[in-house]
Amino acid sequence: MLRKKLTIFCYLILIGLIYLIATGRSISISLYDAEAANDNKVLTREEIDADISQFLSNLRALHPYSDNFVSTEQIERKSQQLKNEVCPDTCTIRDLKMITLKLIHFIGTDHLFLSGFKKSLPFELHKVSHNEFKLLLDSGEILRNIKYLNGMSVEKVWFDLEELTPRLNANLEDSYISAHSKHMLPLLLDNNAIEVTATSAKHTFLASKANSSSSILMSENDDSLYVKISLMSKLDPQMLFNEFNKLSKQHLVLDLRGNRGGSVAKTAKLFEFLTTKHGFKHISPYENRLIKLSKELTELNRSSSPFWFLSSAFLECGFKDAYFYKEVKPKLSAICENVETRTRVNKIQTSPQIYIVIDGGTASSAAIFAGQMKRTGKARIFGSVAYGNALRNYGNSKLITLNYSQLVVGIPTTYTYRDLSPDIWPTSQYHGVSPHTYCLKSACLDLVNEEIYKSSVDL
Repeated sequence: MLRKKLTIFCYLILIGLIYLIATGRSISISLYDAEAANDNKVLTREEIDADISQFLSNLRALHPYSDNFVSTEQIERKSQQLKNEVCPDTCTIRDLKMITLKLIHFIGTDHLFLSGFKKSLPFELHKVSHNEFKLLLDSGEILRNIKYLNGMSVEKVWFDLEELTPRLNANLEDSYISAHSKHMLPLLLDNNAIEVTATSAKHTFLASKANSSSSILMSENDDSLYVKISLMSKLDPQMLFNEFNKLSKQHLVLDLRGNRGGSVAKTAKLFEFLTTKHGFKHISPYENRLIKLSKELTELNRSSSPFWFLSSAFLECGFKDAYFYKEVKPKLSAICENVETRTRVNKIQTSPQIYIVIDGGTASSAAIFAGQMKRTGKARIFGSVAYGNALRNYGNSKLITLNYSQLVVGIPTTYTYRDLSPDIWPTSQYHGVSPHTYCLKSACLDLVNEEIYKSSVDL
């Protein structure tokens, strides 16, 4: 009889659990309620000061290259400013979360993160916020159940981004969005404004004017173009493309020192432009043959030989390739009429020789751009190791529990790259992108100029 009662009791518990799961009344609700209640716990100013000091001291001790982002003095001043703004008198744990998140935003690296229950994700800035494309509002909330971005489904937007960034290892997760601030999403999607349609409402986010500036430093010298890009979000790819094509330079120097990354869309466009025929003036195989054959024809014309039409150049044009003869022969005559034109055309390349200068402050999308340019053999890299990690790629983190608030902060101790390439990341714990030629400060540009001079002499 007792056994029968126990069996019935177990069935009742099982039915109850199934009902809770089916109606969404899971145990996590109590966890969320406990978390929400804990958020309202009041901390004294001394306790807030102690927790923030604990966070910053661990950051300096554990994060291998935190000084590459913001100096210690700047962080200290910012933390004091935030404490005065958010909670001049008393603070709750929620206030401390906001101060910590804004400090992380100020430091400018997505390698730091604030941990918590899944139900408390509105207060989390995840260490891979770039690649999840989550939109963290200034209020600390996260928009959930995103349906459309500018009228397009999330899946369609992500498909377009994935097509645009085949080598930037970008990724999108589920149907919620956050990032360092509400200005991030427009910059990532290369748009001035983004309209986000969630389950119940529409929200419009504008790009930050300061971050969307197109100003870059550009100077030309003989046969080279020097471009200093301080942030990828400040890059105007179309302007750079047009300028380089107009100047017809043989060498392009991209100075990415101190560039902490930025717009993934603009970075992808720059990468695509530098690595495919759709950007620079592309010389077809027929035009390459034109350049080669025009030399021989010109020399024959100079000698006034009556048998010039028997040259291999003419025979190749006239008999070996009818299409080449039809399309290129008129161009041959025009080129041979002018020696200067011929000389200029001879120097045209399918793309320029590219030199990229990096340092310890080159991070995020700027670092992965430099690494992929090196990996594909499209550029020579000068400078010092770039330690900023790439999209989707992060290493080991140490979790620090703050003494008074019990908040858990994640601080990275090593960076890794998942798609390991021996020429860039020799080991799974290699820190960043290494240059072909190591140099510091102004010596880098001197070495680049020497390299340009050597290649010009070789031509």
